[in-house]
Amino acid sequence: MGLFALVSVVLLLFLSTAVEGEYQQLCNVDDPYACNNSGTCLQSGNFTKCECFHGSSGYYCEASSCDVHSCYNHGQCTSADGSSCQCDSGLRTSSLYCGFISYLGTFYNVANDGLTACPEHYYSDKVSQLTCTLAAPGELIETSVRYFNGAWNSVNVGLVNCPAGFHCRTNSQTSCEPGTYSTGGAVVTECTPCEQGYYTDTIESTSCKWCNGTVTDNGSVCDRSSISETISSSSTTSSSTTSSSTTLSSTVPPMKINNTDHTLADDLLRFGYVQQLCDLNDVFPCSGHGNCVAVGNGNFTECQCSNGYEGFYCEATSCVETNCYGFGFCNNNTNECQCDNALGSATNHCALSAVQGTFFSVIDFKVLPCPAQYYTDNTEQLSCVRASPGYAITNSTIVLNNITVEVNVGVDVCPQGHSCPFNDPLPCPPGTYSLGGVVTECSPCNVENNEYSPGFASEECAICEGTVLNNGTECLATTTTTTTT
Repeated sequence: MGLFALVSVVLLLFLSTAVEGEYQQLCNVDDPYACNNSGTCLQSGNFTKCECFHGSSGYYCEASSCDVHSCYNHGQCTSADGSSCQCDSGLRTSSLYCGFISYLGTFYNVANDGLTACPEHYYSDKVSQLTCTLAAPGELIETSVRYFNGAWNSVNVGLVNCPAGFHCRTNSQTSCEPGTYSTGGAVVTECTPCEQGYYTDTIESTSCKWCNGTVTDNGSVCDRSSISETISSSSTTSSSTTSSSTTLSSTVPPMKINNTDHTLADDLLRFGYVQQLCDLNDVFPCSGHGNCVAVGNGNFTECQCSNGYEGFYCEATSCVETNCYGFGFCNNNTNECQCDNALGSATNHCALSAVQGTFFSVIDFKVLPCPAQYYTDNTEQLSCVRASPGYAITNSTIVLNNITVEVNVGVDVCPQGHSCPFNDPLPCPPGTYSLGGVVTECSPCNVENNEYSPGFASEECAICEGTVLNNGTECLATTTTTTTT
């Protein structure tokens, strides 16, 4: 029996037990000799593979020349010294062997000689892989659709931030319950309970609201019965301005100027942070002296104060009561705030200056980037604008508190060859195209007219001079036979 035949038999025996379910195990981490030629067995969750050294190659480091495994039947060993494979229409995963290209979200299954989707809790954000990566608890796996093995398959292509209002303990998003909230982030294993004095009575909350009363039921209910009469009477009686504002000052949220609950870097990366300064359903919003309004077609809310009232919650009639929120001092002669190197957003209070793509967070007293799918093209804002589906958000890089961040500064039309359902351009998959503009979904090629597009990000469909296959992703050209007499 020749060397190639002997190696082939050994490989076939190994491959028959190399895969357990959806997890490819090409070696045993407990076996110090699992990989040939002093190779090392590496583990990624339930996946294992060999890392080869000293010029050896192959899935098990079994070869030092390509004629040993004949390029795994996906190419030819062409060099005189057997040092290089000339691969067919597949991927040269090494100079000594060939294998099929694995797309994002898949791995090359050695036993089946094909592609397999990464299993649950695993993902692959690279091509040409033999293994998938295990996601940690709290990380959210991003899914997409890929065409392989003759069908469209849902695959796990990488990690994205867990959205605000959810936790991602099981690598998929789960709604926060009433009484809890989440500002989102790279790793969110649990929703955070509302702090003392705050509540939220809805699911998927991104923050908690100040309760002008008593918080019950683990932060999910605000009982205002004890103060509603006081607020109602104070807004209708003719008592002095000083008396009215003093009565209400105890019902406004405490300011957290020196918040140490999280680091500055955490704040700047809190995608999904939506500021709600008031409750649209509150019977007595804005300390009873204003209206709560939704801003920017999204989930931001602000207080519109009645005449004579100021502050982020319409809680003050003089700058002494707000003390300029710690960014200046109150001039008693003019009853106006003399602001530090900051923005004087009103006569009775100061706030840090926010540039395009950012807003001033009242709760944290920091300038934060607009969350995903929101932008602002103005400065000195308390809120951001929700981008409409189909548009692409434009970005800019700024230095915010000594940290470089990318912020959303405007919107533009979606580029050709892409769709923008969530305001981030996504390449059109094979079989579809896009002319650009306001695009929430790529258009399918008209297979009845012999249209097809074999690649990603197609701006138009091509005409197939033959037969269109696989929902417009392939063209089988017609061959012509010429007979001579």
